[in-house]
Amino acid sequence: MKRNRRYKCIWLLLCAAMFLAVLSGCGAGAAPEEVPDEDAPGETEAPADGDIVEPAAEKGHNVAFTLRYTSEDTINPIYSDTVYNDALMSLMYEGLFRLDGSFRAEPVLCSEYESEDGILWRFSLITAQMHDGSDLKAVDVVYSINLARNSTKYASRLKEIAACYSDDDGRVVIELFKVNRALPTLLDVPIICAGSGDENAPAGTGPYYFKKQGNGAVLMAFDAYRNAADISQKYLFLKEFPDDSVEESFSDRSLDIICETGSDTRSLHLYGEYEVRFCDTTLFQYIGFNYNRIALCDPNIRQAIACAVDRAAIADGIYDGNARPASLLYNPAYYLYEDTWGDAPGFSISEMSAHLAAAGLLDHDNDGLLEYNYGYSSEYWETLTLRFLVFEGSEKKVAAAEAIAANLNRVGLDVQVRAVPWQTYLDTLSRGAYELYYAEAALPHDFDFSALLTTGGAMNYGGCGGSSYAALIRNVKEAEDEDALRDAAAALCSAAAEDMPIVPVLYRQSTIYTHRGELMGLSPSVSGVFQSVKDWTIVLS
Repeated sequence: MKRNRRYKCIWLLLCAAMFLAVLSGCGAGAAPEEVPDEDAPGETEAPADGDIVEPAAEKGHNVAFTLRYTSEDTINPIYSDTVYNDALMSLMYEGLFRLDGSFRAEPVLCSEYESEDGILWRFSLITAQMHDGSDLKAVDVVYSINLARNSTKYASRLKEIAACYSDDDGRVVIELFKVNRALPTLLDVPIICAGSGDENAPAGTGPYYFKKQGNGAVLMAFDAYRNAADISQKYLFLKEFPDDSVEESFSDRSLDIICETGSDTRSLHLYGEYEVRFCDTTLFQYIGFNYNRIALCDPNIRQAIACAVDRAAIADGIYDGNARPASLLYNPAYYLYEDTWGDAPGFSISEMSAHLAAAGLLDHDNDGLLEYNYGYSSEYWETLTLRFLVFEGSEKKVAAAEAIAANLNRVGLDVQVRAVPWQTYLDTLSRGAYELYYAEAALPHDFDFSALLTTGGAMNYGGCGGSSYAALIRNVKEAEDEDALRDAAAALCSAAAEDMPIVPVLYRQSTIYTHRGELMGLSPSVSGVFQSVKDWTIVLS
């Protein structure tokens, strides 16, 4: 790589001069007091107040731990919207809670909390320091949550909050519009210093803070972090990598971690020895129905379509294993999930045909296509044509829709996939000019399906569900303990498996690639890919 040859030459100049120098691409200013020997393993050292210079590295030899970021997007956790910068947020910021890998809430900045009715909540805070030297206070939490409530990124998740303020005892108080005893699962919102919402990298309480370095950037270990003694790496380098250079940069160890969220447009092709970790998310893919079509009001036809979904083939083949097949509403990784929650149909051509026959579909004119009698007269039969809408910009969603359509076509249904631009997709959904649609929803972390299954739900385009599902979802939100929550979730899944208002397909996963043996202790979750940094052991070689 030309890049590595350039750094090698610079290193030789440094050794020859045996004193101060300024490295190309690392900015001007005071040189670090110590530049590590490129043959020395372990962490690189540099004074916090000096410019940090990344040591040179030969191909396959790594002396600096480097993460990907983009300078064009903000580092502000309330507004960041790129996967690369978002992945960094758990290194710099913390919430009142975080979710573990099975979506269970764990206290972080919250020392204790209480709610008698599930509407009025009070949260006490731990003792923690922010990056600007100030102590964490309730005003910081209140400011952050209220800012997030009005942001594009968090508004939907926090829509049930009626008010957030602090009381005379220094506790954070949150009032909800209605009962939700799973509120802590929604409060992994990053906390920043009060009044810093307009800053690019506001102060937080996390183990690292952002520092601009000439044309690059670095994450510096925060000495006042309460678990600072457990942070093994003094600083982490941040660099920008074009998409077409990621595989090569990872292979030559210029880049140490790749984070992907089941990309819809490309697949990675990595070389050399590496490790893969998966992180379950609430990105839920499903098939929706237009309930204004008489035929689709028949649950047998909806069940037949559910039988056409080969979830394993879509998750493993189309999404390269970066997805978890889901036959029920909940993510199978959910800590209370049980397969017995519902009798959901699996992929089966014979079951598909049986359900269509039960719905009264016949090949009345022997043309190879099934017809449906809409009830106008006993003689009036019409080919059941299903327009299957999908967003054309998502290659993998299009492939999934086409695979499902092909299975339905095998049994005589006339299914026509319509892959259209995003705005056309939305317009078509609003006009109702479709029978089926393939969709993805970023569910709240409490697995609230209201937007999909209740009347007037923001993503209930086809008019499914209704008051019965509103009651089932309310039971989930009002569950007072794990046993009640498990029972309520089971009842919701069972009803949906029988009625099939939507067809679950999969939950996407984030995928983290690291060099083999280089990083231990990584425990990613939906709250943060790097949230377990205090448990990391980094071995650079």
